[in-house]
Amino acid sequence: MSDSTFIIPVKIDSVDRKQNIEYVLKFLSTYFADYRVIIGDSSIKEGLFDPGSHDYFYFGYDRVFHKTKILNKLIRLVSTPYVVEYDCDVVCNPCQIEKALNCIRSKFSIFVYPYDGRCAMIDRNKIDITEFKEEELKKLCLIESIDKNIYYGGIFCFIKRYFESCGLENENFIGWGKEDIERYYRLKKYDFLIDRVKGVLYHLNHFRGNDSDDKSENYINNCNEFDRIINMERVNISSWKNYD
Repeated sequence: MSDSTFIIPVKIDSVDRKQNIEYVLKFLSTYFADYRVIIGDSSIKEGLFDPGSHDYFYFGYDRVFHKTKILNKLIRLVSTPYVVEYDCDVVCNPCQIEKALNCIRSKFSIFVYPYDGRCAMIDRNKIDITEFKEEELKKLCLIESIDKNIYYGGIFCFIKRYFESCGLENENFIGWGKEDIERYYRLKKYDFLIDRVKGVLYHLNHFRGNDSDDKSENYINNCNEFDRIINMERVNISSWKNYD
């Protein structure tokens, strides 16, 4: 994993969120070796959770979580060729992440989701979030909890230089809503294939405040920006064919 960096944006807005990111960091340290994690924090103050030995940057308080901006700052700090954008509230079978990274290492893919679009919403009362245990992780697959929607966020793996050439994340998206699916459709405008690995993503449910649902004050603006991208003409890709 020395060729890959996990980047995690976070804003601690509840006890749930603090427990979730600490759970995720324990998950990563259990299953991966020789990897780097860079955490970008925009909580009301720094030091609200334990980042362990990982690289930690406090970017100042965001009243409305500007995740896309923080992700771009983190991507620019990455020195490895491969990047894993990782939300602080999700886990999946670690083999799925390994398969996704192997796809981009082999240049078979440039952008890969390490899950097939299914997302299971995990009840906090059914798993001990306060302490990571492998046997608890195995209990996550509750078929009745799988959402019928297709998901585009959570974890996203890519070759850094290609994503840089596409403009990175769209910072016109502020707060909750549409930023993940916009990235997918914008990359499709560049005619890139975006692959998925078979398997489920598990979302650790949490308190939902202003940064977590469609009541966010920027949600309407995000929807308008998404519509703009959807209606954008496809990019002339002749110059991409020999990009290596």
